[in-house]
Amino acid sequence: MLNSTCRTANLRVARRRLAWPAFWLVSAVVSGFALYPRLTLPEPHAIAGYTQYIEHAGAFFVLTTLAAGARGMNARLALAMTLAAGALELAQMLSPGRQTSLIDFLASASGVALAVALVAAWRWRSRARRSAPQAADAAGGGRKVTGTR
Repeated sequence: MLNSTCRTANLRVARRRLAWPAFWLVSAVVSGFALYPRLTLPEPHAIAGYTQYIEHAGAFFVLTTLAAGARGMNARLALAMTLAAGALELAQMLSPGRQTSLIDFLASASGVALAVALVAAWRWRSRARRSAPQAADAAGGGRKVTGTR
C-alpha cells in the first residue's frame, strides 16, 4: 500500500514538473501565432467558417488544462486565463493586419470554461474512485461480501 502511495505521489510531482514548462511553451506558440502579422500568414482552410473559433477555444483549453496540471485548478487560475485571453485579443491591435473581436474573446473564454469543467469532473471522478474502496473496506471489514445463503 505504501509503495503504491509513493508511486502515485511521484507521478503527481512528475506531472506538475512537466506541465509547467509545457504550459509556457504552448503559451509562447499561441501568442506568436496570435500576434504574428496577418498579412504574412496563409488563409486557413475553413470548416463552415468556424475554424478560427475552434482554434481559439482549443488553444485556451490546452493552456488552461496544462496550467491546472502544473498548479491545480482554482477560481484564480480560471480568472487569470480568461484575462489572458482578453489581453491577447487587445494586444492584437498592435499587430499589423490583426484586429480584436469580442467573439474571438468569447471563443477563447469558452475554451477556458470547458477546461475548468472537465478538470472539475476529472477530480470529482478520481475522488469518488478513491473513496469507494475505503467505504467498501469499512462496510465489509476488508473482505469481499458476496451475499447471504
